[in-house]
Amino acid sequence: MKTMFVINPVSGKGKGRKPYKIIQHIRSEYKKAGKSFEIRIWDRPDRIGEIIQEAIDGDFIAVVAAGGDGTINEIGKRLIGTGVALGVIPMGSGNGFARHLGYSRSYKRAISQILGAELVNVDSGDFGGVPFINNAGIGIDAEVIERFSRSKSRGMHTYVRLASRAILNFKTFDCTLVVDGKREYKWDRLLLIDIANGTQWGGGAEVSPLSDIQDGWLEAVVLEKTSIIKVPRLVRLLFQGKLYRHPNIKIVRGKTFEIIRGSSGNAHVDGETVVLGSTIHATIKESSVMLLVPDKMEAV
Repeated sequence: MKTMFVINPVSGKGKGRKPYKIIQHIRSEYKKAGKSFEIRIWDRPDRIGEIIQEAIDGDFIAVVAAGGDGTINEIGKRLIGTGVALGVIPMGSGNGFARHLGYSRSYKRAISQILGAELVNVDSGDFGGVPFINNAGIGIDAEVIERFSRSKSRGMHTYVRLASRAILNFKTFDCTLVVDGKREYKWDRLLLIDIANGTQWGGGAEVSPLSDIQDGWLEAVVLEKTSIIKVPRLVRLLFQGKLYRHPNIKIVRGKTFEIIRGSSGNAHVDGETVVLGSTIHATIKESSVMLLVPDKMEAV
């Protein structure tokens, strides 16, 4: 059984612009280990479906996505339900999903982790008809991601700068949340609703620190409008993995969610911007994805 490596040459802060270093290291380490592999360069957006279908139809046990959260999403959503595992070499700006799994940000260390990784069954989700593995949501986070995608600069400094501006200028929204078809919550003046399967957005920001991608549940993280004086504590708790302690945060656990907002607009799905309608359905898909992960998680 072979492993396919798919390298995005433009991920993150230019880390992917010299993919030959990663390719050389993959070849060296896999030949030493006596394991079969193939490498593909994702050089055109319209090629990714063709590349992943080749892996699904061929004798491949896993596809390793070398890129950022967007790359992982594009590859991962195509592997849901196929039995072909997803692995990660983090090369993006945030690397939220890779951090959640315990992958090193060093590509050399990450390749070593992949060689010793275990196969693990995890959950995925569906958000407005779009598959996701880590998290998806609406509100200020979706707006920041959309601005970040248009920015010429990358990195956490850029992300924090855009987020700071957004907090000051974002127009809050009213929302109704129906959980498992039974419990109903109504809010006005919301900043965001994030549906979390994994714990992190990226850069060490833990939006849903109590989430577990193997427990069969999703968490809705709701942030109500907060005063500017409370923002520093909000940011501190976000990076300490204690966001649930903030008085303007509410976390609701469920298997299905119906989000009803005033109008259609931007949303994010695993760090990629999409436009969805005024009513969004989110559901859990239990044990639907196979992952290659470092040995900290329970293997199948």
